[in-house]
Amino acid sequence: MKNILKILCLALVSLMTASGARTGAAAPVGDTDSNRPLPAGVSASDWASIVETWETGRHAFATQENGTFSARQPGMRWRTVFDSEGFLTRPDAGDWAWGLVLRSVSVDETSLALETGTSPAAIDGNRLSRYHGAGIEEWYRNDRRGLEQGWTIAKCPVPGAETLLLELSVRGGLKPEVHADVVAFLDGGGNAILTYGGLKAWDADGRALAVRFSDRENGALAVEADVRGARYPVTIDPIAQQAFLKASNTGNSDHFGYSVAVSGDTLVVGAPGEASPATGVNGDGSGNGLTESGAAYVFVRSGGVWVQQAYLKASNSGMLDGFGAAVAISGDTIVVGAPGEDSAATGVNGDELDNTEGSSGAVYVFVRSGNQWSQQAYLKASNTEDSDQFGLSVGISGETVVVGAEMEDGGAGGINGDDTDNNMSVAGAAYVFVRSRGKWSQQAYLKAAVPGIGDHFGHQVAISGESIIVGALNEDSDAIGVNGDGDNDDGPESGAAYVFVRSKGKWSQQAYLKASNADFYDEFGCSVAISGDTAVVGARGEDSSADRPITEGSSLANDFQNAGAAYVFFRTGTTWIEQAYLKPLKPEAGDFFGSAVAVSGDLVVVGAPLESSDATGVNGNDNNANAGSSGAAYVFSRMGWQWWQVAYLKASNTGASDVLGTAVALSGQTAIVGAYFEGSDAIGVNGNGNNNNAPGSGAAYVYTFGPDFRSLSHRQFRAPGEADLYYGTEGQAVIGDGAGALFESGVTGFGASRGRNRATFSNFGESGEVDLLLQRYSLLSGVGSLPTGAKVTTMNSLVAHQWRRGLFLATVAGGGVNSTNNRVLFRDNGSFLVPLRRTGDEVAELGGAKPNVFKELGQHASDNALALSYTLARDSALGVTSANDSGLLFLNHGGNVIGSMPREGDADGGGGVFGQFVGKAAIHDGPRAFFIAKSIPVTGAAVDRAYWTRHDTNSAPVPFLVAGGVAAAGAAPGATFRTLLATNGDAGAGTVRATLTGAPSTANEGIWVDSGPLLMLEGTEIYPMFQPGVVISRFLRYWAVGSDQILAQVILRGPGVKSTNNQALLLLENHRLLVLMRTGDRAPG
Repeated sequence: MKNILKILCLALVSLMTASGARTGAAAPVGDTDSNRPLPAGVSASDWASIVETWETGRHAFATQENGTFSARQPGMRWRTVFDSEGFLTRPDAGDWAWGLVLRSVSVDETSLALETGTSPAAIDGNRLSRYHGAGIEEWYRNDRRGLEQGWTIAKCPVPGAETLLLELSVRGGLKPEVHADVVAFLDGGGNAILTYGGLKAWDADGRALAVRFSDRENGALAVEADVRGARYPVTIDPIAQQAFLKASNTGNSDHFGYSVAVSGDTLVVGAPGEASPATGVNGDGSGNGLTESGAAYVFVRSGGVWVQQAYLKASNSGMLDGFGAAVAISGDTIVVGAPGEDSAATGVNGDELDNTEGSSGAVYVFVRSGNQWSQQAYLKASNTEDSDQFGLSVGISGETVVVGAEMEDGGAGGINGDDTDNNMSVAGAAYVFVRSRGKWSQQAYLKAAVPGIGDHFGHQVAISGESIIVGALNEDSDAIGVNGDGDNDDGPESGAAYVFVRSKGKWSQQAYLKASNADFYDEFGCSVAISGDTAVVGARGEDSSADRPITEGSSLANDFQNAGAAYVFFRTGTTWIEQAYLKPLKPEAGDFFGSAVAVSGDLVVVGAPLESSDATGVNGNDNNANAGSSGAAYVFSRMGWQWWQVAYLKASNTGASDVLGTAVALSGQTAIVGAYFEGSDAIGVNGNGNNNNAPGSGAAYVYTFGPDFRSLSHRQFRAPGEADLYYGTEGQAVIGDGAGALFESGVTGFGASRGRNRATFSNFGESGEVDLLLQRYSLLSGVGSLPTGAKVTTMNSLVAHQWRRGLFLATVAGGGVNSTNNRVLFRDNGSFLVPLRRTGDEVAELGGAKPNVFKELGQHASDNALALSYTLARDSALGVTSANDSGLLFLNHGGNVIGSMPREGDADGGGGVFGQFVGKAAIHDGPRAFFIAKSIPVTGAAVDRAYWTRHDTNSAPVPFLVAGGVAAAGAAPGATFRTLLATNGDAGAGTVRATLTGAPSTANEGIWVDSGPLLMLEGTEIYPMFQPGVVISRFLRYWAVGSDQILAQVILRGPGVKSTNNQALLLLENHRLLVLMRTGDRAPG
């Protein structure tokens, strides 16, 4: 047989996700898995378009002036620069840098020659590739999972090869600590910044291959794969991740992660099964002689890095105390529950050594001074009894602590009743303690208004400010909704929750909450959380198969036993209503979704500890049940009054029976999820979790998410540029893809003296830091055509749709400068300012005519194209008159004219000619440009009309059906368009904002699509279900983001609307109105 040379294709990939940053980013709303149900009212094609545009745009690569490339990772809060060797990543917060460079590729002992920088890189949206010779392609893909790196090797020089080896050198200051299955990258203090693990390899048939990391000289590392018998391509996939937390003294059955809590940059994790005999703070945790005495661990974040700060034990550690079964934190105070503690003490700081009341329970308060923790108080119930399990749940807010004792037997109802009446077994109770000048005292003894035997009131508790919520998962009434009749036992173990409020030191019950679909054994109240006026209640035994959040109550079939649910309640004044019924996008029977809940502002996290997919990380594939009871958590976000699932969280080392989601906590955009049956023997932060050598030791995982907010300027903070220059009153600001921002601001300080009190800034430079571009009265001598002594006076009309292509107009003054030549169009390229056009300069494409006014500037989102509307100086010699002195120029980013039509006096495509251009123009994909001009018919008066045209050719314009005097669809009968105020659009359609004639004054402005249908109208209700009568009063601005997707900033009017809450940002999507944010809402972060 003739020998045949086979060409083998070898693919090697690695996925890097953020260290100490959020480990996943969401699409605008909902999940993007095509197998999952779509949000209500959104078509599959529109949904795909929304997701694709959103994700690709914000993860796209951009070309830099020096020939390198960059990409933002908004999900991970980092920025990466790519050069001819490899990449270098820097976080938004923190002073570390990290990157890898491929140094060599070898098959057995044969090396493949690498040629660096021999081929220009190719960019295709969010994918960048570069060829290194010898058939070797290096490529990167930037998406919401992280930054994926890979190599494709087209030729294998050794038939029958056994070992493939890639050698990588490390860039930046982090040092690799190499193990066979994980590499930890450490800073100078030995802290793990990120890990490079989860290493897998497989061939083209899906067969797993042996693969490992190994050390190399000079701090390098290698990936080695056994490729014997493999059919190419072969894939190698390590994952870089941060914030995998383990105890410093990991031990079997410690159950680290059974409870979690977080406040800002400090978190605490409980391990009630921990067995050391240590006491107090930072004792010797190496022993195991005190079974299930329990412990808690404190971690702090600095510069994006988590480190353990303290190891907490009870001052009276005892066997089976379960210290750490519940934890809570507020600022510098931590509360830890020990429901199995046995003393007979009562009140505060009693005799903790009298162990005569088994499992009466206790709570311990720790405080931090600087970075040192100490125990401040030892709390007991006022009516200590054996088996009450005081401390099974705890909560803290400021100077107030609430403690649950679900096994307490008191029969008194209400507040501060007779706590010696033990005639109602396991009714349950909660206790409130307050601190004054460092001293704690019990303030209240809380019971349900109608306590019941076996209700387990106090199973979970939570507090926010002056409000407490208490869960009673086995409460038995058949009431539904808020404040129903709870005086019956016709709904066995349906569950309930109770809200208490404090006024002038006195507590009262404000609400009795039940599910809108309350049913037997749902265990509503198994988990509770509260943040301001929002409360969340879990019902892990709820049985419906609903597959999405539902904001309108409905009757649901109970065909998924113990699938679970969560319910959101919202308070207006003193009235509570159920706002949302939350379900995962893919519910399954037995998941126990709702076992744990947490809320912070407009975010909710829900745990489902028995969920069973083998997915890892964020938004993985949940369409399997390959890892029974591995567990998961789900993140929901509120936009206006609507809730959406935005993330599906799994462990980085998902394993069967780990029960991730048993405990969840949330503070701002940081979530902690516990998996108390995780079994690795790792210790500390970011150890090796890929083993099961310590069954039941437990772990916790940190996720951060939400809007990627960075502070660019802050009033009275130092500004870059001049010495003694500080930010003042904010001006116009714009931001584009890649978090590139351009903004104008007032400035103060000596550097702003002599009237130099305004400036323009951007972060387009190589470092990503904010730089001063131009300050008022800056000299512009010799810039473009400007004369000596010219100075800038104002800066406005900012645009920044593209990375490193910020644009603005400036007004200048000086000798020879007047109102006909005092406007300059500048471009910021990240290194220096480039003047593109100036009024008063000739435009050859307009026959040498000179613009004397620049009206409005538009920039394409991706193409090298700008739209600039103008008015020309009248010049009889050039034929410029009042009949043809306005129009639209299309420029590239070098300022060169690429199109000079349309112009006043030209045919308008509708049988007439263009009159005066009003200066409203926009440019979008397609390629399309939209503008408004007067239309002068053959006969009759001129009217406003909107048009679109191509910006890449001098093609004939196309008029909209929206025009002055035309009947306005969707408005009052007989109403016609009057004035066209603005136009916008995309490749699919154009839109127009217009006022009306013949319509009521409360509904005489709106937004229409180019073919005529109405999109939005004044007088439209924004909350028809929850706040009827709150309507759009006036439009401020709007943006078209799709064929039927509009963003609008509006003024509101109606009941409860005042100056502090009268503006909103609305999204119209498929004719469905969503409130994204409103003044007066809690800000994220």
